[in-house]
Amino acid sequence: MTIMAIADYPVTGRDIPWKPFSFYEGFVYKLLDVDVERRTVEMMLKFEPSSVCFYHRHLGPVASVVLEGEHHIEEIQDDGSRLTKVRRAGEFTMSHGSHAHIEGGGETGGVIFFSFRADQDHIYDIMDPELNIVREVSVQDFKAAIDAW
Repeated sequence: MTIMAIADYPVTGRDIPWKPFSFYEGFVYKLLDVDVERRTVEMMLKFEPSSVCFYHRHLGPVASVVLEGEHHIEEIQDDGSRLTKVRRAGEFTMSHGSHAHIEGGGETGGVIFFSFRADQDHIYDIMDPELNIVREVSVQDFKAAIDAW
């Protein structure tokens, strides 16, 4: 009998393959739905063991559910200190903060579902390690990506 992980199942009636996120290594993503009019994006990230993505900041509420493994987050606070959070499989979180942060998987990696909401087209900022904005990402960017999938 073959046992499949939850991340291996199609979730929209069609299999959406994992894709690398630009030139970044250590994680892949699946866009599940993008609604430009409502400014919403649903996606999953799959992190390799102990890997991280890039510094970024969300500009609206984000719901997340850890589907497998662990979700590690390091938030940069207003005073420059860092707050580390670990979320385990099955945990749901609704985040309203706009702290710059970096996130990734635990020792065995992680698969996390994210649901982004925004009041404007600009959904989040990609930042460098010094927290300078490298790129502003819009809901239209996600729409173009899912249309090209």
